[in-house]
Amino acid sequence: MISFRTRFDVSLARPATAALVCLLLLSLAPARAAAQIATSDEATETGIKPRDYYTRAIDPMAAKLVDVVERYHLSDDNYYQKYRQGLFPAARSDLLYVLRLVPNHPKALHLIAYDPNVQLKSSEVVWYFERAIRMFPRSAFTYAQYGRYMLDLGAKNLGIDLLHDALRIDPKQLEARAWLAEASEADSTRTAH
Repeated sequence: MISFRTRFDVSLARPATAALVCLLLLSLAPARAAAQIATSDEATETGIKPRDYYTRAIDPMAAKLVDVVERYHLSDDNYYQKYRQGLFPAARSDLLYVLRLVPNHPKALHLIAYDPNVQLKSSEVVWYFERAIRMFPRSAFTYAQYGRYMLDLGAKNLGIDLLHDALRIDPKQLEARAWLAEASEADSTRTAH
């Protein structure tokens, strides 16, 4: 068997080179199925610590990781191509891989929750939202997304509580305000009839 180092003649002694090789391998690695995703919130088996989507502007490693997972697992050339070809398990694996490395990635969370072709069981979706919130408790939009999902599942009180949590973190969170208003309007409409 030819090793990566022999095949590509790359010196991994320098940390910068090793980091680039790690990111390259990460981008080429196949996405894992839900059953294979570790429950550890620490570093993945590649040694890369999951990053907060919303810190891209201040965390260069988060920016690079988001760029890599979006380019190789959530772009038109991979995820959407698999999706259009009807390869839904492969497309789902790409989403789960994105969430493994960027647990609060808003597009990936939305797709696992709402797209009927890649949608997970509600208990699995809840697990991903809970993991994202546990790892990054200051992400207001993640709370808002989770609250909306709970409302859509019929868990009105929990959904409203999560939307309020989003507004406590960021009082200007527009989606949380809109979804809370929708929930209140729907509730008042039901009680009026």
